[in-house]
Amino acid sequence: MKSTFPVTLDKFLDTLKWPNKQPEPYDIPTNHSVDTTNAEPAASSKQAYFFGDGSYLVTVGPSIPKIVPTKDGGAQFWVSSVGVISQGGGRYEGARGMSVYTGSAFLKDFPIGSPEGQVAYLQKGFSILVGTYFKFVLKGDQGKLPKLPPPPAPGDQRGARKEGPSRSERVARRPR
Repeated sequence: MKSTFPVTLDKFLDTLKWPNKQPEPYDIPTNHSVDTTNAEPAASSKQAYFFGDGSYLVTVGPSIPKIVPTKDGGAQFWVSSVGVISQGGGRYEGARGMSVYTGSAFLKDFPIGSPEGQVAYLQKGFSILVGTYFKFVLKGDQGKLPKLPPPPAPGDQRGARKEGPSRSERVARRPR
C-alpha cells in the first residue's frame, strides 16, 4: 500500500484535539444533534493498494488523524479514511465502490511540543499498521447508469424551490 495525506500545519494541530461528548439519544436523529467539533476531516488522502497478481485499486476521500502523547515521550498516532474507488487495474479495472481504512503507529520520541518538528517527523515516513475494508462492484457486474438531464444553465430558475412550505410541510400541517 502507498498513501499520501497532505495537511496544512494549522489543521495538523487539530490532531491533538478530541471530539466533544455526544448528547443522547444516540439512535434517533433529533435536530441534527451530532456535534462534529474536532471530528471533521483534516484533509483528503489517497491510497493505492497493490495485489500479488498485479491488480490494484486507488481510492480518494476524507481522512481524520488523531495523536495522543504517551508518558514515555512518544505518541500514539491514528488515521482513518473513507475512500471512493477512483480507478483500478487488472481484475479491478472499472470497479466502482468504497473503502474504509484505519491505521495506527507508535511514534517513539515524537516532538510533541513542536508542531513543525511533528510535521518533519511524519514527513520522514514511518511504519504503520493498516486495516482496510473494500465493498465494490466489478465492471462486468455493473448495470447502465440512467441518462441524467444536463445541469441548469446559470440563471435558469426551472426546478428552483418556490417560496412557501414544501409539499411535505403542507401534508404535515393538515389537521388529523
